[in-house]
Amino acid sequence: MVQFLGKKSLVLLMNEEWKLHRRLLRSSFYHEDLFSSMMADVSGVVNQLIKYQTARIQASTTSSLSLDVLSMNKKITLDIIGLSAFNYRFNSVNRDDKEEVASAFQFIQDEYSRRFHEEPLNPFALMYFLPTKRNKRHKQCRHVVRSTLHQMIRKKREELVLASQTGSQVHEDLLKHIVKSFDEEHPNSDKEHVDNEIVDELVTFLFAGFDTTSIVLSYALYEISRRPEVEQGLLNESSKVLGNRTAVTYDDYTKLEYTQAVLREVLRYVI
Repeated sequence: MVQFLGKKSLVLLMNEEWKLHRRLLRSSFYHEDLFSSMMADVSGVVNQLIKYQTARIQASTTSSLSLDVLSMNKKITLDIIGLSAFNYRFNSVNRDDKEEVASAFQFIQDEYSRRFHEEPLNPFALMYFLPTKRNKRHKQCRHVVRSTLHQMIRKKREELVLASQTGSQVHEDLLKHIVKSFDEEHPNSDKEHVDNEIVDELVTFLFAGFDTTSIVLSYALYEISRRPEVEQGLLNESSKVLGNRTAVTYDDYTKLEYTQAVLREVLRYVI
């Protein structure tokens, strides 16, 4: 697990160190402005997807066009996490190939599944020091993901320093609050050491949110497709709350009670 998440991942810590990281991370999520910003990010990504898929359908020369729903939802999830957590644009939903960081992360995640779930009894699966092609690529992909996250942290810290000096605004995302929390907790610590801890938690956040969210979304669409009355109920509520608007606000989200109930029911099935 250390090869994937890092030594300071919340899921690998124990005792007081676990309590400290949990407190710092938990406090980073509870900001009202963060929820509003997240809804804008979600709305923007979904509208990008609709625009891209609509163009694909219109450009198609065949009478039918298949769509890999799970793959689509993985792209949606990655783009939303990238924007709401790091203010980073993977731009996965409007392209058929993968952006470098997205491709590297996907390989790392696939390797985790292969080594821990598909080949748990293979003694070579956990020997990362062996100079195999997969181990070399895993090391390279891990470097791509972690070095990019380090760059994001340094940039966010510079933005926070500038904001404190000039009163300028900093984009509202999860990384902003995580950096502030860790810096305030370790004011005299070496920034590189602090950044390594933050990167471990960000990688954990990506792992925890990527597959779980995309699978739940896919299962939700499957169940909705089997129940026309539920689909109609969702469409009716959407029309009532949003009208002809395509941008969804946090206030809109609180009014989509039936939609929230459907998603909670899906979670009950999945969990």
